[in-house]
Amino acid sequence: MAPLVTKLLFKKREPRGMTLILFETLAAYVMTLPLIMFIFGKLSVVALAANLLVVPLVPFAMLFSTVAGIAGMINPVFSAWLAVPAKLLLTYILDVAYWLSDLSFSQVLTGLTTTQMIILYGLLGGFVAVLATRRHRSKTP
Repeated sequence: MAPLVTKLLFKKREPRGMTLILFETLAAYVMTLPLIMFIFGKLSVVALAANLLVVPLVPFAMLFSTVAGIAGMINPVFSAWLAVPAKLLLTYILDVAYWLSDLSFSQVLTGLTTTQMIILYGLLGGFVAVLATRRHRSKTP
């Protein structure tokens, strides 16, 4: 969904940085929202903000964690020092999640029936199909 929406809004130029992260995060959130509402009965109001604060750092946290893990297999004593950057990033990620989820307005209790979830996914699928069709038509001469 994100590539289709960004092509529609930005035409020729590709968005970068936080704009790209915003669209990808929003698309992932919208596409999983009916299932989350069906299973958990909650709608997060702060999910987008949390993702914008965290997503850019996830690749670095993964990299530092991998380096520390490999170093731990080679020399466990030295790996503790290499784990510090991973620990700092992972602590920040968890702190953002805890802090934002503690806000009184962070979530709205709501629920969906199976039928409502299926209808919402049908509407989302139709929206994506329309975007894909428009994109395909604009590419053909």
